[in-house]
Amino acid sequence: MSTALLVMPFLGCGLFPREDEPVVPALLKPVEQEYEIFEVSRRDISRTIRGIGIVEPSEQRTLHFSRPHSRLERIAVRLGDRVEKGTPLVFLDTEELEDQIALQELQLRKARLQLDRSAALGADRFAQDMAEIDVLMEEHVLATLEKQYERSVLASPVDGVVIFIEQLEEGDTVEPYRPLITIADPRKLHVYYQSSKTSEVKLGMPAIVRHDEQTHRGRVVFAAGDAPPSADPELRDAVIVSVPDLQEHAAIGDFVDLEVLIESWESTLVVPKSALRRYRDRVYVHVLEEGRKRERDVEIGIESYTDVEILSGLEEGHKVILR
Repeated sequence: MSTALLVMPFLGCGLFPREDEPVVPALLKPVEQEYEIFEVSRRDISRTIRGIGIVEPSEQRTLHFSRPHSRLERIAVRLGDRVEKGTPLVFLDTEELEDQIALQELQLRKARLQLDRSAALGADRFAQDMAEIDVLMEEHVLATLEKQYERSVLASPVDGVVIFIEQLEEGDTVEPYRPLITIADPRKLHVYYQSSKTSEVKLGMPAIVRHDEQTHRGRVVFAAGDAPPSADPELRDAVIVSVPDLQEHAAIGDFVDLEVLIESWESTLVVPKSALRRYRDRVYVHVLEEGRKRERDVEIGIESYTDVEILSGLEEGHKVILR
């Protein structure tokens, strides 16, 4: 009996492990979803085309020779030179022509002597008429050669700046009507821009030109879409913008930022383009209503580079989810 009494305390002291009571996990508070929100409002919006234009002269003259194939003697100017009206620009080799003029002067002298001899010998009227015709013919040939000599020097017809020179070396053949030099008037400039994006540009549309941190307003004076069929093919997809007093702020060859206004609306519903969602033909946005994210189909109008006009589907004050 005493043995049993001794065992009982050991049983009560935990010879066998005691099971722990299950731990109830703490309830976590749900994380609230944070959204970037834009409140639909009324603003002005415009659609434009943007690009890099180049400053060009509005008036320029391209010069050439019209005489038959000749040899180049020298070009007397360089790109960027300012020239006055009458300044010699290009000289042709006239050595052969000078020889022809000297010979023709002798031919003319001979014809005149023949005419004097006919008169002195009392030749009949027909012989004297023939001698007079010979003189006239030789005078005509000499005058033609002298005109060619005069046209062997290409002179500037206007005051301006040399903006183009054909690449030719001394002795090269110069074909008639081959463009050799272009003179531009630096006092009359415009902005030229060419791109496949210009199909909607029309004459008279307003434009903004930015150069050296200055902004200038201009207007489209040439648009390829309004050009006649006879327009230069090189002007396809081109736009020319006139800017008052541009020559006071820029020079020929400068690059400028150009923006042409295609259309605009004032005080219309606008949201950022980043709010739009697209799926096939569907256009929709996410809006926050009573704390919940919902979808709304929308109809859009003008799209600028950053914003879009909302024609239907949203109202002023709606909270649109950007992300």
